[in-house]
Amino acid sequence: RMLDIPCVWTLTGHSGGVVSANFSPCGRLLATTSDEGVAKIWDTRTGDCLKTLRKSAEHRREAGGDNPEYDWVYKSVYSPDGRVVAASGREDVGEKARRWGAYSGAEAL
Repeated sequence: RMLDIPCVWTLTGHSGGVVSANFSPCGRLLATTSDEGVAKIWDTRTGDCLKTLRKSAEHRREAGGDNPEYDWVYKSVYSPDGRVVAASGREDVGEKARRWGAYSGAEAL
């Protein structure tokens, strides 16, 4: 049975298909991942895109260069305190998860 819940926001900004969506522990942020090779961080109060997190050139090289099949970002997860978001692509080709500051968008090493 479907729940009758009204749509609050339609989030537009990905140019490819959305693969996953995850809320931060506090519910204030939403991370979406896509087949265009990016993750986006959204403000759940306003529906605004706060950050677009892209694979670095090094990460793209590790994942197969310019092959679009390897651009996908399949999943993301927030740290328990919500300050870091990690995203990864294809595990079957040895891609590593990358971490970014959920609010700053800076890649964490």
